[in-house]
Amino acid sequence: MRTGLPCTFIRLAGCNLRCAGWPCDTPYAQHNADGHSYSIARLIEEVPSWPPYITWTGGEPLLQEDKLLEAIRRFEKLHFAQDLFTNGSRRIPQELLHKAIMIVMDYKLPSSGEYGQMIETNLKQLRHQDVIKGVISTQEDFDIFITDTQDLRCNRIVTPAWGKIEPVQLVQMIQEKAADIRLGLQIHKYIWEPNLRGV
Repeated sequence: MRTGLPCTFIRLAGCNLRCAGWPCDTPYAQHNADGHSYSIARLIEEVPSWPPYITWTGGEPLLQEDKLLEAIRRFEKLHFAQDLFTNGSRRIPQELLHKAIMIVMDYKLPSSGEYGQMIETNLKQLRHQDVIKGVISTQEDFDIFITDTQDLRCNRIVTPAWGKIEPVQLVQMIQEKAADIRLGLQIHKYIWEPNLRGV
């Protein structure tokens, strides 16, 4: 959706899921103790004014819902475009559904080890501007994603599980199904060393 645009990633520590099917790409964000305490005022001071675009990610940002919503409101007043990445296992606050923020929600598939953890009402509330994202490791993952998300009104994206499947294999799956689905790649892993932090 906004892939390739420069943005500031704000990564919140703590995650309530453990995707055992592949190594988490941000294991350093799984536990609260792995993070640093920031006030919203300090965040506003440290986030650069350019680019005026923030991605909230984790961990699972909605574990810190109250502070997250307050921060989103503050940056909204400063005219930042904002995205929220969530694993789908926490209720999406109604307030966010009335904002311009784009919600990018994971759809956990069997290979992740967390299939069935999503809150069903979240799926039905995703808007045309939002995204449901499946990380694909196998043909089974792909087929389930196609079936389970076919009636949603949001954008659908599939991305290859790093080290489990090659992008070309996923492209072939999309072509074979003639699916109305976008391919997403973690482009920072292709530009920089895959485990490099802060990019």
